[in-house]
Amino acid sequence: MNIRPLLGLLLLASACAHNALPRLPDPVPDLSGTSPALAKVIEMRVAASNLHDWNTWESLHTEGCVRYAPELEKPLESAHAMREAIARLGRAFPDYHLALIRVVGEGPWVAAELRASGTFTGAFEIPGLPVEIPPTGNGFRQYWVAMIRFEGTRIAEIREYYDQDDLMAQLKGGQPRSE
Repeated sequence: MNIRPLLGLLLLASACAHNALPRLPDPVPDLSGTSPALAKVIEMRVAASNLHDWNTWESLHTEGCVRYAPELEKPLESAHAMREAIARLGRAFPDYHLALIRVVGEGPWVAAELRASGTFTGAFEIPGLPVEIPPTGNGFRQYWVAMIRFEGTRIAEIREYYDQDDLMAQLKGGQPRSE
């Protein structure tokens, strides 16, 4: 088991500093570099995330969808597993918000740039362990890129790239490194 992400989360419980990151206005997304059908799916995924509409969110993915991300020891496999992970995130960060910045590519692969933000006000559950990370009350704002593979108009694979160290520093009370 890769314990680096777990240790980082456990350190959050001892965070002393607090940050108050105001929510930035959502940008008008630039969708000119991709097909309207694929851009629409990504817009729907962002909207479903912001509404915590996990039924709609899951329906945008193939049943066997796979997600790779810096915090994962191994990929999440299946739309259901991915739904459970985003629902846990939504419980820990009830104000979790995504903003779509741009989408490029014609498919089956497209790249999406997004901004995520939220405040850690709910306990974070760790699957398979009888441990929860207590909330710190700190916020985060992060920019990330996802390479998204489509099968038709459903998401079949996601490879996310972001600065996990910056995210952890913010959740401990620091400020974002870049805006």
